[in-house]
Amino acid sequence: MSEIKLHMIEEDFENLIHTSMPWGGHWIEQVGRFDPQPMFHWRYAYWVDNFMGVLLCRAYLTTQNCETQTVWDRAFNCYLILANYELQTWRS
Repeated sequence: MSEIKLHMIEEDFENLIHTSMPWGGHWIEQVGRFDPQPMFHWRYAYWVDNFMGVLLCRAYLTTQNCETQTVWDRAFNCYLILANYELQTWRS
């Protein structure tokens, strides 16, 4: 198996996502737009346009000791990564 090493910082992660917002139970009303069904214990949602972005974002989050869940968002026609990772934007 080949290994690729890549150095990413939070700014790189932010450049891969196009939308982020708090996640939680208030999304239950829209559960039908996601495939597979997302869990609601996550704190933040990050939308990514393509699967390469998903791979890079999840790799970055792994380096931050964050678990993730990835689903397809039919409303935005893109991937959604759910995590408890808080961007500096949200920390401010």
